[in-house]
Amino acid sequence: MIVTTLDRLDRYAALNPLMERATAFLRREDLATLPEGEHEIEGRRLFAVVVRAKGKGKAAARLETHKNYADIQYTISGDDAIGYLPAAELTRPDGDYDAEKDLAFYRDAPAAYVPCPPGTASIYFPEDAHAPMATDDELHKIIVKMQV
Repeated sequence: MIVTTLDRLDRYAALNPLMERATAFLRREDLATLPEGEHEIEGRRLFAVVVRAKGKGKAAARLETHKNYADIQYTISGDDAIGYLPAAELTRPDGDYDAEKDLAFYRDAPAAYVPCPPGTASIYFPEDAHAPMATDDELHKIIVKMQV
């Protein structure tokens, strides 16, 4: 897991060949006006999901993992909180892994909650279980899905 700001995100370009494209997308001047839903950047290798929704709160936000993608979660407005637990510590699956969605949920509790105010970019790799939207705030955020 990496927590940073958009202006420092390019420091992590060496971690994945798609990171530069992901960073450029998040720096678009029209980012805040993009409609909700999925936006292709580079086919299924790199795409973004725009979300405008009320957070789920800590009690309802479930830990999740991905096998094939890293998430870059960028908060535009609202104060998000994202639960975190190393995936190696997960013991309580909540259903089967969904290969089509590249998604598995867990009933484990996060070890910590990371505050993600506007301007925060946090990166979660397959080894990072994360519980996004663990806030009660109204959120506007972008999740960039980057193939690993």
